[in-house]
Amino acid sequence: MAGSIKDGDGMPFSESIENYLKAILIMKRQGRTVRRIDLAHYMGYSKASISYAVRILAQKGCIELDGDHIELTEEGKKLSEDVLEKNQFFTDMLIRCGVDRMKAQEEACALEHVISDETFSLIKDRMDRIAQLI
Repeated sequence: MAGSIKDGDGMPFSESIENYLKAILIMKRQGRTVRRIDLAHYMGYSKASISYAVRILAQKGCIELDGDHIELTEEGKKLSEDVLEKNQFFTDMLIRCGVDRMKAQEEACALEHVISDETFSLIKDRMDRIAQLI
């Protein structure tokens, strides 16, 4: 299923590409070095899969390679932050609804890829307004 995040040409990124972006951002926020091998260990994927994804992300202008280090471009950072925001929002919402944490994380990962930015914004705004009333 195509992701809700679009590249510079307006084409949707695949779910796996969105997951790579999200993983790079999380690792960066944790202060970790992000190289192909680090990403492979973090995600549990083969080096070949990582190399393919890194090549696609670089072609799409989402990352730059500084030697062996992977750096998010401004576009890559924005896209990865959008995916991570959706993931965290849906994980938190599902947990508050009584869903087990592991199940909530799994289902939030699915939701983050299929919901449009417009629909996400509407849901988030509505939930924020409800939270203010409580």
